[in-house]
Amino acid sequence: YLVRSILYPNQAVKEAYQTYVIVTIEGKIIRGIIVDRNEERVILKDANGKDIVIPVDDIDDEAEGGSLMPQGLTKFLTRDELLDLVKYLSVLGKPGPYAIRSKPTIQRWLAMREIPNLLLTNQNPDEELFEEHILRAPTTAFVPQYAMVAGLLPFEELKSLSTDSQVLLQAELDVTEAGTVGIRVNSAQETRIWIDSQRLKSQPENEVELSKGIHKLTLLINLSNRSAQGLQAEFFKPAGSKASFTVVGGK
Repeated sequence: YLVRSILYPNQAVKEAYQTYVIVTIEGKIIRGIIVDRNEERVILKDANGKDIVIPVDDIDDEAEGGSLMPQGLTKFLTRDELLDLVKYLSVLGKPGPYAIRSKPTIQRWLAMREIPNLLLTNQNPDEELFEEHILRAPTTAFVPQYAMVAGLLPFEELKSLSTDSQVLLQAELDVTEAGTVGIRVNSAQETRIWIDSQRLKSQPENEVELSKGIHKLTLLINLSNRSAQGLQAEFFKPAGSKASFTVVGGK
């Protein structure tokens, strides 16, 4: 079944992976998997993992769209690469290092190449200065760091990017419906946490009201005397929250 699904992705698509194509009244074509639907709107998850909210009144037509897996993928693989892909997919999701995340754990981080002195010398920097030097820092000031499949980012890999044993990491969250969002960090001790320019408590869980749009989570971590092997952080939806969001993956 696994090999057949790779070679012929549209031959047998499981219901949970069935895509839909929606055409809006403006002629825009949107393709993805339906993750939620009610009388007012439809939420599709596209091939990049982003949730797209479409008001029902804006829908002109819709139809099944087959699998998200592209046709002809194996044309660009050697025999050994195809065998490696099949082997990887055969263990993906099973207990161990390739277990699939059941929660929106952050996979891509941006590590700041050089931490500004205002963070090293001031525990609570002015919000305007934080926005200027951290949130609006150019992309060249950061280097991407990727967590393992289960979401763990080893501290050992961050030591080369540290300044005075500290490392600054940033991640993004795309909120498609405003509401309360929870933030869970496995190693919050000796870690300063911000959502946008708002300083949060250095504790394992925080909850914060977020508006629609892109938000930045910033962590300043002291790498000294760490008992955990690495960092694992995730966003969650508290009970009763109306928020809808997607962790930005990026490249």
